[in-house]
Amino acid sequence: MGSYVFSELAVQDLNEICDFIGQTNTTAASKLFDSIRKKCKLVADFPNMGKDYTWIVRSNEDIARLVTLYVRRRK
Repeated sequence: MGSYVFSELAVQDLNEICDFIGQTNTTAASKLFDSIRKKCKLVADFPNMGKDYTWIVRSNEDIARLVTLYVRRRK
């Protein structure tokens, strides 16, 4: 089984996003965080599935690291 690690900046960003969503809907914020965590685990377990995103993912034998995650807020 693969593993993944959130950088400190990623943790900060996720906390801010979930806090923002949680102001109006705590259930949605929790579901979003769980969904992101599950997707990261899936990528860690199956790093070669789906489209090739090697330009944003660095990996070694045990850990896949997401270098940058850009989030756009819809207006």
